[in-house]
Amino acid sequence: MLFRSFPESVEKLGAEAGVELPKWSPEDEEREQKKKSLYDIVELAAKFYEAQLFEAGGREARDYLKGRGLDGAAAKQFRLGYAPGGNGALIKHLTEHNVTQDDMIAAGLARPAEDGRPMRDFFYNRVMFTITDGRGRAIAFGGRALEADAKPKYINTGETSLFSKG
Repeated sequence: MLFRSFPESVEKLGAEAGVELPKWSPEDEEREQKKKSLYDIVELAAKFYEAQLFEAGGREARDYLKGRGLDGAAAKQFRLGYAPGGNGALIKHLTEHNVTQDDMIAAGLARPAEDGRPMRDFFYNRVMFTITDGRGRAIAFGGRALEADAKPKYINTGETSLFSKG
């Protein structure tokens, strides 16, 4: 017998094993739908960073990777990318794909507006390393600064519903 969703499948298997599972609430369903949306947004960002690595502006990042012995094939295999400088390129890209500012922030891709500064990209002018979950889905990023005096040199996506540093 085919089931429509993962929760239905788990419920059926639990019943067969004599294990009673808590019921799936509308709040649980809403939270799951939100996570699915965030996976799509992080994947969109990963593709953006990957494409930027091979654009003219990604030359410094490509040179850095070459200096570390990584060529274009390795960049594609490990989903390496480049977050452009300018502090708004990803936000512009995601906005063009109808991603809301709240979702950009929830996915850990943007910093909220504060202290009179507008919302800005979380990562900029960095070599990007896509972090994936056990299923291979993009869930977060690590970024290595290209400027010698940038602080911090390495930074990861903050805590999100998809990514926990712990």
